[in-house]
Amino acid sequence: MTIGAKIRNMRTLKNYSQDNMAEMLGISLNAYSKIEREETNVQYARLEQIAEVLKVSILELLSFGEGGMVYINGNVSNGSAGTGTIINSTKEEVEILVELMRLRTENEGFKKEITHLNSIISLLQK
Repeated sequence: MTIGAKIRNMRTLKNYSQDNMAEMLGISLNAYSKIEREETNVQYARLEQIAEVLKVSILELLSFGEGGMVYINGNVSNGSAGTGTIINSTKEEVEILVELMRLRTENEGFKKEITHLNSIISLLQK
C-alpha cells in the first residue's frame, strides 16, 4: 500500500471529502489531491498535520497492523518526487524512522535559519 492510498483510505473511513481535507489542512484541493496521487513529496510536518486532521497519531498514519509498516519517502534532497511505499518493519523501527523524519525536517529549518543569519551578518559587516 502506498502512503497516498493509506491517506485516502483513512480519509474515506472518516467520511471526509478531499475538499474537507484540503480546507482543514489550509491548502488547495489541487495540492491535497497531489498528496493522495503521490505527485508531490509529503514532508514530515505535512504528515503530522494530516494525522492530526484524521485524528490519528503519526505512528498510526505511518504504521499498519501488527507487523508495523512504515512509509519511506523518496529522495527529497534533490527535489525529486518521492514514491511512497510501505515496507514491513518492527514497531521500534517505525518509531526510529518517524523520529528520523522529524529530525530531517528540523534540520532543514535550522539550515534555513543559519543561511538567514549569515546574510544578516554579511549585511552588518558591510
